[in-house]
Amino acid sequence: MDYGRVRRPLPVSKALDDVPLAYEMNSKPLPYDHGFPVRVVVPSWVGIASIKWVSHIEVSAEPLNSP
Repeated sequence: MDYGRVRRPLPVSKALDDVPLAYEMNSKPLPYDHGFPVRVVVPSWVGIASIKWVSHIEVSAEPLNSP
């Protein structure tokens, strides 16, 4: 079964508190295998929450259902 793109729900309060978008690593552009051009970094959450290859960010008043 194809669920399409990976989607990761985050509470807005968490996203605004301490979730940066990483464009660089060690003062150089983020390498492709680490998510070039941008990666979401979610401190203190499991690694899968730090999504690589971000295509867009959606803010919704409704909860996101994602497998």
